[in-house]
Amino acid sequence: MNNLKNTLTKSSDVKEMSDEDFSKLLDEKKATRDFKKYGRDGNVSVWGQTYFYRGIKFDIALNRYYILGMPLSEIKGMNQHTRWFVLEYPENDKKTIELYRRIHEDDSEFLYKNTLHSWNENDTLEQMFYKIVNAAKLDIDEFSDHSESEIDARILQLNQLREEFKAFKDALT
Repeated sequence: MNNLKNTLTKSSDVKEMSDEDFSKLLDEKKATRDFKKYGRDGNVSVWGQTYFYRGIKFDIALNRYYILGMPLSEIKGMNQHTRWFVLEYPENDKKTIELYRRIHEDDSEFLYKNTLHSWNENDTLEQMFYKIVNAAKLDIDEFSDHSESEIDARILQLNQLREEFKAFKDALT
């Protein structure tokens, strides 16, 4: 791993676009959208930042739900805020993810989570932010602290498999 320092993660980092800028963005989408193919609703990232923890990068974004042609004040759905946080690995850091997946073949959710769940319904945006930060740190801690033992366990299993194969092969001769 590299020696990048941890970055402080604070909910005050979140500086989402204004409703005015969001409305302009929706007007642009409305002008070019194929409504028959994509419908009127969707979501867009209104803020995002890359952080480092234990030398590993992770992205946090704030997504906002929309319905084209509906005033912002009337949009309901997704959750009470029409916003939620998303944790993802940076596209330019696939090396870390590829290594993780080689070690933890059955886990596809490393640095890939969101707060758009029923158990987050009553959370404030600040609470959602810190839950996503904690999820990132937990993933990275698990990767950094437990991957070597996972590799050792797989090596042991492969050695046992080798012995079983040798015994099988010897029994054939």
